[in-house]
Amino acid sequence: MDMNVTTSNEVLRSYRLILRDVPMMMLAFMNSEGLSHDYNPDSLRVNVEALSPLERELYKKWDGKFSYQLEKVHGEDSSELYARYFISVFSPVFNCSYSVNYDQLVLFWNKMKNYNASCDDSPFGKKLKEMFSEFMALLSENFEDIDSVKYANEHAGLYLFRHEDEHTISMFYSRSYSLSLNAMALSIDISAPAISFDIEQAPDPEENSFVTPHILDDNSQLFYEYEHDVALGAKNGLWFGALRVSIKETGLISALADRSANVRSFLSTQIELPDICDETFKSVAKMNIAI
Repeated sequence: MDMNVTTSNEVLRSYRLILRDVPMMMLAFMNSEGLSHDYNPDSLRVNVEALSPLERELYKKWDGKFSYQLEKVHGEDSSELYARYFISVFSPVFNCSYSVNYDQLVLFWNKMKNYNASCDDSPFGKKLKEMFSEFMALLSENFEDIDSVKYANEHAGLYLFRHEDEHTISMFYSRSYSLSLNAMALSIDISAPAISFDIEQAPDPEENSFVTPHILDDNSQLFYEYEHDVALGAKNGLWFGALRVSIKETGLISALADRSANVRSFLSTQIELPDICDETFKSVAKMNIAI
């Protein structure tokens, strides 16, 4: 990762962070913390040259295969969005920028620091700790005093690991489901402000649990080839975006319509998320609550 900082307002201590070679998982955590970015999901472009040899081979291979399949099923040229299933969410492949104030950075710094000090020894935890440490080093280079600032809530935790109790107020809903790491990151990116996410079960490549796009359902040869290549990535220690993660979505029922509209606004969020939104609407409807 690399970072360049420009000052937006010196008095208010607001800044623009220009980020290069950032992994999708880092963007997911920054977005979940409410940091404001300047991109939409469709504008993110993969830096293919930053991929590992195996990722590059499978990404290009499946970009072509998905393109052929999409011509038969949908006729939409969005094959690269499906091919991202073969990119590790920890690979440094995206460039973008964020607008932040200093208080936000201090809080995020403390949350990452707290996570690194208390995270478990799981494969996922180790990868996150490594990623956060690299990002914290960049912040230290650009904000020399950030580690010396004491935040009011010094034990604050990352939003994606809050594990809050179930909401009992009828204005709120809470639903657990599984989806790919890639879809989780996109879901956080375009979510309505009144909706939050909590990782309940982290992925593990060794468990070989991953999401397979529905467009492969009618092509058994491609289906099994897809499964083989995802498993190949897992054997090589790659955290492909196809890996399955279990999360809990919680939010205001009144925000569901906005979330559904956001999901349908971008090509990149229409692979898994519309079905999840529809199921959430159905679960809320069973509660006999008007949306």
